Amino acid sequence: MMTYSEKEILEIYNIGLNNLGMLPEAREILALYGYDSEKLALGKQIFQSTYDAFKDDKRGEIPSSPNASLFHSIKEELNTNFLLHRKRAKIIFSQNPVVRNILLLDVNVPNAFYLWVEQISKFYYGISSNGMIMSQYDKFELSEDDVKVALEQIELLKSIRSEYLNEIGESLVTAESKDMAFAMFDSWMSNLNKIIKYVFYNKPELIEAIYKPLKN
Repeated sequence: MMTYSEKEILEIYNIGLNNLGMLPEAREILALYGYDSEKLALGKQIFQSTYDAFKDDKRGEIPSSPNASLFHSIKEELNTNFLLHRKRAKIIFSQNPVVRNILLLDVNVPNAFYLWVEQISKFYYGISSNGMIMSQYDKFELSEDDVKVALEQIELLKSIRSEYLNEIGESLVTAESKDMAFAMFDSWMSNLNKIIKYVFYNKPELIEAIYKPLKN
């Protein structure tokens, strides 16, 4: 499964907000669910502040960096496996709210790196530290080695990211500040997207129009 950079996700979200401004039918309906023109304007303000935090972003200035390449490769593999294991866990523990809470199965998977990696960590640590959950390995089609590898990849990702930030001259404090700004906007947009999917579930063409890139 393809993962996107923060900048790419920001652009996708910006397209959606801009397109909503030209879709009166969608705006009128969304207003009934709390997303009126004032709230959508707030979304644009949050986008702008987040964009400003990333406009001088140095990540990607060294695309051939071994650390950057390794980071994206491991992240892609980890995310693909995590989403598969999480999907199976949702089915296996559909009637077990305690386990669902431990594994954060009812929480949206965030795009911001530090929140994303935190959620994945809690998922795999939750499995490895709970005997009852571990007993369901066969249903997961998940081995103890799989969990071990995932936890090792998580720590490796953190280490590689730290080395890469040092390589491009970005402090960890600056990176965390950008991550927090992105996480705030990502959360805001995730809530809006949930409403859009719910309200327009029978109008896929409208959902497509919201996120369709504008032609020059």
